[in-house]
Amino acid sequence: MPKLHELGKKERNEICRTIARAAHDCLSKTVDDNGCVLGGTFDARMFKACSELGVIEDDEFYGNAFSAKRIDVLKSFEEIYAQALELAKVYDEAVADMIANVSSDFPMPSHTLVRIYCISRYVATLMADGPFDDLRVTLCVAEDDDDAGAEDVEEEARSSDEDEDDEDDDSVIASSSDDNDESGSEDGSGEEDGEEQADSDIEEVTPEEAEPVDGPRRKKARVKKEQNSDSSDNDS
Repeated sequence: MPKLHELGKKERNEICRTIARAAHDCLSKTVDDNGCVLGGTFDARMFKACSELGVIEDDEFYGNAFSAKRIDVLKSFEEIYAQALELAKVYDEAVADMIANVSSDFPMPSHTLVRIYCISRYVATLMADGPFDDLRVTLCVAEDDDDAGAEDVEEEARSSDEDEDDEDDDSVIASSSDDNDESGSEDGSGEEDGEEQADSDIEEVTPEEAEPVDGPRRKKARVKKEQNSDSSDNDS
């Protein structure tokens, strides 16, 4: 059974994120699924929640609570959550006019921002050297939930948009070039076929096969010149 600090960066980050989500849920949920008010301290609820995650070894929960040092870390989680709620109030006041006059679905809900704010800081705390370093964990890979975080959602949306833009550009370029090639080939082949057909309609005629032309030949200029020379001889 490895300890948290012995895992690779990816596996360690996934387990820390799973624990961080559990911490946020314990702080944000005041009632259970049946509507009953949740009692007990945050660290006690967190101890129970972590035992049900499936990413921490069972022997970490033989006692009744976390160690005193780990409880101190969880107290810092409560402070971070309280700070996030204060920031959410300022945020809601700032976007109130936008929600009322512009668009109700444009700004991100404050509770989503609180979740993102808390989880990111909880993960950073758990990843750093501290009392949770020697937490014995399982080798299973933690699964991401649907509400993973705005950074991930925004990054995925941005990448998908860029991919769609790239695909659109490629399709436009490809279709344009294909159309040009096809039109060029069709035009070129049509012209060549037309020229070949026109050339094939023309028959070559030899001088011997040429038919005589009926009617007088056009030699008026030459006759006039001879008449002028005769008249000049008579004058002399």
